[in-house]
Amino acid sequence: MAPVWAAWAVNVSTSVLWTTVLSTIGLMTLGAVEARSAFQPVNAISHMLFGDGPIVSKGPVPRFFVSGFLLNVAALAAWALVAEGLYRLLGDRPGEPFQATVVSVAVTLLAMVVDFHVVPKRLTPGFERVLSRRSLTTVYVLLACGFFLAGLQRV
Repeated sequence: MAPVWAAWAVNVSTSVLWTTVLSTIGLMTLGAVEARSAFQPVNAISHMLFGDGPIVSKGPVPRFFVSGFLLNVAALAAWALVAEGLYRLLGDRPGEPFQATVVSVAVTLLAMVVDFHVVPKRLTPGFERVLSRRSLTTVYVLLACGFFLAGLQRV
């Protein structure tokens, strides 16, 4: 039997992987459709470091895109830790679909509330200034899907 910390590390890593892949694909696809730039929504995340410049940057500016991507991964890692804690609180049942649904929806709703109502404007995701509300909803649905898929793969 693997140590508890090993299972924890695998579960958190799986959540980060799924949520990063799905949210990045969503951001870039929706950006290409709405903003005519696949890079702008990810660039916009780096407004936390660089001010408003990245929000209007439509090109593949390496410092904006890479830092925006890494900031998104860091935020998703924090939410993955929250999800892992919630699984433990609910009596961890690895791979159980109902529990994965409850955790993925709860963590995603919490992330939305924190992202748009708790943190100062400088710490908001930034992509909300580039994408429509409908696209924002899509991004957060993809986030929930990422947490759900990770929940099904828990060890």
